[in-house]
Amino acid sequence: MFDLSTENLWVLLPLIPGLPIFAALIVAIFGHRLVERSHYPVLLAVAGSAVIGLLALSHVKGLGADQGREAVFNYANWFQAGNLRVDWELRLDSLSAMMAAMVSFISLWIVLFSSGYMHGDPGYPRYFAAVSLFVGAMNLLVLANNLPLLFLGWEGVGVCSYLLIGFWFAKPEAAKAARKAFLVTRLGDVALLAGMILLYRAGDPVGLSYDTLLFRQYDPVTLYWALVCLGIGAFGKSAQFPLHVWLPDAMEGPTPVSALIHAATMVTAGVYLLARMLPPLTEHAVSPAQLAAVGDFQDIVLLSGGVTALLAALIALGQTDLKRILAYSTLSQLGYMFMALGVGSSQGTAESHVLVSAAAAASIFHLLTHAFFKALLFLSAGSVMHAMGNVLDLRRIGGLRKLLPITHVCFLIGALALAGLPPLSGFFSKDGILEALEHGAESGGRRALLQNIMLWIGLVTAALTGLYTIRAYLLTFWGPQRVPEEAGHHAHESPPVMTIPLAVLAVPAALIGLAIGPTHLFGHFIQATPGWHLAESHPFAWKMAAIGLGAAALGVAVAFVLGDRRPARTPNNLVGASRSGFFIDDIYSSFITKPCEYGGRLLNFLDRELVDKVVELFARIPGWVGDSLRPLQNGLVQYYALAMALGLVVLIAMFTLAR
Repeated sequence: MFDLSTENLWVLLPLIPGLPIFAALIVAIFGHRLVERSHYPVLLAVAGSAVIGLLALSHVKGLGADQGREAVFNYANWFQAGNLRVDWELRLDSLSAMMAAMVSFISLWIVLFSSGYMHGDPGYPRYFAAVSLFVGAMNLLVLANNLPLLFLGWEGVGVCSYLLIGFWFAKPEAAKAARKAFLVTRLGDVALLAGMILLYRAGDPVGLSYDTLLFRQYDPVTLYWALVCLGIGAFGKSAQFPLHVWLPDAMEGPTPVSALIHAATMVTAGVYLLARMLPPLTEHAVSPAQLAAVGDFQDIVLLSGGVTALLAALIALGQTDLKRILAYSTLSQLGYMFMALGVGSSQGTAESHVLVSAAAAASIFHLLTHAFFKALLFLSAGSVMHAMGNVLDLRRIGGLRKLLPITHVCFLIGALALAGLPPLSGFFSKDGILEALEHGAESGGRRALLQNIMLWIGLVTAALTGLYTIRAYLLTFWGPQRVPEEAGHHAHESPPVMTIPLAVLAVPAALIGLAIGPTHLFGHFIQATPGWHLAESHPFAWKMAAIGLGAAALGVAVAFVLGDRRPARTPNNLVGASRSGFFIDDIYSSFITKPCEYGGRLLNFLDRELVDKVVELFARIPGWVGDSLRPLQNGLVQYYALAMALGLVVLIAMFTLAR
């Protein structure tokens, strides 16, 4: 425990996002000189950010709930427009401290892994500048105390994801994937901005800070639509159905980038935003109508999360690329987190607040454990890719456990955690979400049926997760050894700079759930966040844990039955539909992309052939008039005299007729 003074916190807190942002500037400016040493400033900056984040986390942990685990630091005014004033405000509480420490700590090991994985790449300095800015923007997002500052970090991670997904921009697939990610997430970002405007218009002119934003009474209709807009923003950033289509294609970036996006940054932003807002809003829903508005929005979150969890798990079953399996796994696990954020009760404000707080704590707990084991899995896949000459096709590799012993053990730990098997971390955090869904289903009221359905979807998804995860592990590391020709004759274990991060991340991936889950350390800590309900300890839900374990074990058993049977190169209709993502991209292309393209071509044609022609017509009229009058100015004096005489005759005639 470190009891930091207020003055020390005031100085140290901005360094958590500030150090990585400063390192990004250094590498961007001097990268052409640093070249292969470009990772040093980033490594030092992210390490400093991680140390400060852990100190801040320890400080908040050391405070009792009655001491108020919250501190807000105002540094300066950012901008002021009319009655709107937005300040540079950072917030330190249980939720933001946990997120900042997790983001910085995991990013540190991803940066170290990257220094080995990206060695020799001509874009080495550019890569580390973007990664460092990515980490800084995510830390700014989670530490911000108002929505405009959160939005700044939100857009920062969006830009960095575009730069890193399309890092190898000369490759058409990478450039296309970067554009797709940018455009799909922009839809959510526009909605998020609209939600911020609605909240501002609904209340007093303030800077949209959490201190006032989450603790006031709203008109129920305005609150509902504001939350829907914020939810669309969260769906886009966290890749929830129907805005999930960008995340699998993000695999075109370097593998450490996939680990960064899927584990610590980017996709966790939407979960964080809703977890920040929903518990306080249910606590201060002072009227049944306002509580119903929040509940109606939660139903949307619950439904989107359930569809995403099940759909992504089904798609993962048909994939043949190891990274794409892990990508769809991320979608599915994020769906679990959103299902938890949709849990609540329609019975009363107090009961709903208790359920929402407990469910949000379960969601954030799964976010934490998932960050560790998913980073471990992606970096392990990167190690395999490094050894196999960039080949991850499960039809071409296999039996690598003896060739890559460290990678094998680390991937196994991550796979067992993802599958939800005890005593690894995923078992405890996934159980917490299933328990929250069970409590929601038992709460009664109009929302109980939907939450009961989502509970069954969660159990089915748990079985599917065990199946595709263990199957991917078996196909990669067991069976006859298969080494593709791209790997040459020198395939070997990755160097220590890559295996050390794997070993470090394997420890929390295995043990953090057991250490802070059943002991209630995490629940007591995170529910001390202002606006959350601080629940008393309750016994571990062994019944639901056993049911969830049974579902996961069923999937694992089926994976062992299938054994080393390789995916078919010409799949049947069902497997083919799964492999193609159930044609959702084709549906988007047919009903959105193509109509927009044809509409754009039509507008381009009308602009060129109609608008431009009309404008050109009006532009030519003065020339035509001038051409018709030009013969009158021919330079012959007799013609001018004749014109004067004719003019005089006309004038005399006019005066004569006027009399």
